[in-house]
Amino acid sequence: MRTAWVLNMLIDIKTFKPAEQSRIVSDSLFRHKMSRGKLSDSTKNWFCKEAETPAVAKLEVLAQEFFRLIIPHQPETRLAINKVSQVHYVLSEEIEGYRKLPRGESRKFENGTYSGLGQAMVCALFLEEHDLKNGNIGLDAHNRVIKIDGDWSFASTQGIDKAAFSLTEDGIAQLPYPMGIRAFNWLDYIQETMSYSTSQIVRPALSSNLAFRNEVNQALLKIVSLPDSFINHFVDQHISAGGKQYSDLIQQRAHELRNICLQNKSFQAYLDTQEASEVRQNIQNQIHPFIIRPIELTAPIVEQKNISAIERISLMETSLSCLMKILQIKESNPALYESYVVEQLQEWESIKTDIHKIVDLHTKIDAKLTALQSAKQQDFKNRFKNELYPADENNDIISQLTKP
Repeated sequence: MRTAWVLNMLIDIKTFKPAEQSRIVSDSLFRHKMSRGKLSDSTKNWFCKEAETPAVAKLEVLAQEFFRLIIPHQPETRLAINKVSQVHYVLSEEIEGYRKLPRGESRKFENGTYSGLGQAMVCALFLEEHDLKNGNIGLDAHNRVIKIDGDWSFASTQGIDKAAFSLTEDGIAQLPYPMGIRAFNWLDYIQETMSYSTSQIVRPALSSNLAFRNEVNQALLKIVSLPDSFINHFVDQHISAGGKQYSDLIQQRAHELRNICLQNKSFQAYLDTQEASEVRQNIQNQIHPFIIRPIELTAPIVEQKNISAIERISLMETSLSCLMKILQIKESNPALYESYVVEQLQEWESIKTDIHKIVDLHTKIDAKLTALQSAKQQDFKNRFKNELYPADENNDIISQLTKP
């Protein structure tokens, strides 16, 4: 059973208890201080890595949790801090049986023995992963591809040319081959900027392999269906201050990816499959943990067969955006708006496949959110006035100071 996605909280490093003789030196490009141990609120084993800076730590956790959002079997990643020194740490869930991608076993990626490489390649390209060397990507005990060590994701925010990770239809079609990608490492195709035409890990035939292509399309569908409101929320939970550059980047690349998908025949054909229907349902369930009183999300969002690919994706995004706005109302005051939120969720559930009705509900919820935000702003002004000026003298001056 997969672990539900949860909001990432900054935790006190004191809750991490290293095992005896747990000091580890990683083989990453930049060596990290690492140790293995336990967290007080978890039964899992964790690796603790001291980050170079707080910004790098937050970036890595954001990237790795985005991987987990799209690929649920990816390991959980948490952010920790030493409250005295302000040093930040990245805590990564230990992966059972983790090992590098094997060489000379390319057919096992083609016949499904090893799974998940397609999703990992899409996410790595989408997140501008600059250091995708063998070792930072590997297999777990269940032969599923796992991506670790994300401190060189979002490369364009770390001084790397944006063009190094351009999203193109040909680039997506040629994965896992890094067509047009200028990473520092990418499997064994690019090793410390040196490019090689062949790989000992995968064969060129994998690009057109049906199982691999379905994995690619699955990740694409999940990414392009995420509403901007969800992306903003997701980034804000991990980087509350200074996160706008990451939410803007993710949104921009998601929009670019959508345009590519709408031109891609493989992706359009995938939308009609049962697997795609299940993926759509799973996206709902991944947003589901935000709901204060869970309801059953039953039918997939899109089941019509007589609408175009762009209409399908537009309906899906609008429907999920509407859901996110309902949940924002819940977050504004859980106790006060619980019954209202449940009513709106039930209405959303009943109309989510009707584009006209879902747009109307979206407009209604938008108006409700605007009214709530306006009321909160006025409440803040009133509290500001009362707390700073509790006496009622000179109220004319106070009114002028706090006038909207």
